[in-house]
Amino acid sequence: MTESQFELLDVDQAVALIQWRFQKLSEAGHEAISSLLLAVRPEIDLGLAADLLSAARDSRYSTSSR
Repeated sequence: MTESQFELLDVDQAVALIQWRFQKLSEAGHEAISSLLLAVRPEIDLGLAADLLSAARDSRYSTSSR
């Protein structure tokens, strides 16, 4: 969703969208503050954010097991 599309939502729709995004990011393993910061940025792709978190975890795991 683009910022301009987000701006067309009414308040209730915007709140519901941010809550849903926050929940999905939290379920993907983001910390609460990270989830909130990403949730309020509608232009950020949730799938990409989850993939980046997963890649970071994998990288930490492979580095720590050396």
